[in-house]
Amino acid sequence: MTTKSKIWIQWLLIMILSFQFVGAAITKLAGGMCDHFLSNGMSIEFMYFIGFLESLSVIGLFFTAYRVKSSLIQILIMAGALYTHLSGMDMLMVLLNITNIGFSSIIIWVQLEKRYIADDMLRQEVGDLEN
Repeated sequence: MTTKSKIWIQWLLIMILSFQFVGAAITKLAGGMCDHFLSNGMSIEFMYFIGFLESLSVIGLFFTAYRVKSSLIQILIMAGALYTHLSGMDMLMVLLNITNIGFSSIIIWVQLEKRYIADDMLRQEVGDLEN
């Protein structure tokens, strides 16, 4: 697969995750998931905190310098959600959480690969200049 194809896939995944996380963040920040959080033994403040983190992670996905960190935050959020949905035996949400973890992992992989390719190209140019 070419680097250009990987970048297209990365942006497609960023858009998918952004759409989903923005929706989830708005729902949480508007207080729409109070019953869900309370029934699972979590506080309302925690719900707002998660909504805030989801919002920040979506913004970070659009900036190269923060993309890996934002994806890691999303993986951690999804791991917590995965545990919550497994305890409630909500298998459709479990599959969605696993899918989101996979999408975020692919974003990290492509981003790190682009960094390594850029570093290799820079080393080659420096080596060519020294010769």
